[in-house]
Amino acid sequence: MLKSKTNLPAFTLIETLLAISFIALFCASLFIIYTNTSRYSQAEKTKLELAQNGRILLDRLSRELRQTNEIVSILPATGDDPDNPALTEISFQNGHDTNQITYIRYYLSVNQKQVYREHSAYYFSDDPDTYVRRDSLNQSG
Repeated sequence: MLKSKTNLPAFTLIETLLAISFIALFCASLFIIYTNTSRYSQAEKTKLELAQNGRILLDRLSRELRQTNEIVSILPATGDDPDNPALTEISFQNGHDTNQITYIRYYLSVNQKQVYREHSAYYFSDDPDTYVRRDSLNQSG
């Protein structure tokens, strides 16, 4: 003889739906926390990288300025004079390599918000292997 098992304890449909809803809300909140933390972490990494790049730029620029023989750019007397705005570039003679006269120029690209470094040299067309000062004149003037 078979007995019916209808009186066994079990979850009702409403209890099951509520449990699934709570689990879904818990998983969704964990996902939101994870994505926000990941986004914040990436933003902080970007800030740290920018700060590190700025430190490297300032270290290199200050080292090169200490080694220079001549600053070519005309520097403003004061930084707050509206008639004489702050510089967006600085040029100076490279003091590191004393065998050849070369110049270094740092300039700020306002559109791209980046600092660039340019290394240049001046020479006469009849002797391109010999670098000269930027204000030098050849025999023909």
